[in-house]
Amino acid sequence: MAQLRKIILVTGAPANSGLAYFYYQGLRDVSNLPIDLIDNGQISYNRTFVKRLVGKFQRYLAFRAKNQLQRILMSIGGDPDSTAILIFGLADLRHQELLSLWQTGASLYVYISDSPFGMQPKARQAIFQVLPFFKSVFTFLQDMLPVYYQYGARNVQRIPFAYCRYTHLLDKPMRAPDGHVYYFGTYGPLIEKWLIPLSDFNLVIHGHDWERSRHPKLRAAYKHPIALDHEMAKIANGQLVINFVRAEHGAGHSMKTFELPAAGACVITNRTDEQLGFFPEASCVTYFNTVPEMENLVLEFVRNPQKITEKIEARELYLKGQSYHERAGVLLKELEVGFCA
Repeated sequence: MAQLRKIILVTGAPANSGLAYFYYQGLRDVSNLPIDLIDNGQISYNRTFVKRLVGKFQRYLAFRAKNQLQRILMSIGGDPDSTAILIFGLADLRHQELLSLWQTGASLYVYISDSPFGMQPKARQAIFQVLPFFKSVFTFLQDMLPVYYQYGARNVQRIPFAYCRYTHLLDKPMRAPDGHVYYFGTYGPLIEKWLIPLSDFNLVIHGHDWERSRHPKLRAAYKHPIALDHEMAKIANGQLVINFVRAEHGAGHSMKTFELPAAGACVITNRTDEQLGFFPEASCVTYFNTVPEMENLVLEFVRNPQKITEKIEARELYLKGQSYHERAGVLLKELEVGFCA
């Protein structure tokens, strides 16, 4: 029986950012195994329209997929039977590249970090079609376990999101509340609808595509995209932040569920059962269901900045065991179990 001797993480995200990078840092610290990370290099999320168009053309011609495959094969070397390959999303890989990897004898795993039902139909179908290739499918959403099994997954395990000790965790709030309400996230019509009532609360938006907003005050609140995770952590530190776990993403929890409290933000977010499982009512996170509830909470915190600080100071208790170091430990055990099966 083969023994696990190497782990390869594969992502379509830029270097030194994103979920795969957080797991890479965690695995590197909790495991003695060699860990390779294959990413998308220095590509920027803040690219011009022309560069985005070039990227789409490259994906259409499968340049990235073929390049990713070659880099993975080089990393596998001559010992595929002892190698675990964990792919985040599909990392630009198509059915034919995954088939080539499966034929090497390496053990394939996938972490699906978005709800398929929030994807474009073509992308959703691509995920469902390749599930049988993987020894295990990892998901952050509890409700997706039966879905993946129905679409042919052999084993499905839930590993929630977390925060990165090196990127998000700031020991103490360094900034006093500055009177603004911050939002970090990409433009969407539904989120636009929820943010409009907050446009008179010194709202500041960091994200992508908010120039598309039809609301002048939201366009004015839009500053610039946050390219790096540590930038978000520094801006959110000590501040009042509104967060939404989006309906199209399964309304479970999100990466920011953990990242914002770890950064020292006072978080107001829509109430979901999964978030309540990590941060109960009356914890360091405050919840709402309706627009009036959200408005009243924001008004209360803006009028009483001391309450912002009190909420932030309560975070330490609820963040215990919720870092990617702990998640990496769980992941490592699942990979080791897979090699023993």
